[in-house]
Amino acid sequence: MGFVIPVKNAPNKFIIGLGRSLRVLEWDGVTDGTASNLKTLHVIADNNLNGRFNDAKCDSIGRLWAGI
Repeated sequence: MGFVIPVKNAPNKFIIGLGRSLRVLEWDGVTDGTASNLKTLHVIADNNLNGRFNDAKCDSIGRLWAGI
């Protein structure tokens, strides 16, 4: 996992960079390693097989900036 960013006003939801994919993760913060509703938002194009998400940050108006 490259990064974990909490989603504002959405308890237990996080945006994560997992390998080549950007996903929404639901986790209660208690259950041992068990996540639910892992939804894929974006996958890096196939022509960039060595790329992966490795860092991210939200700007002052809530936009997520993620690097590969």
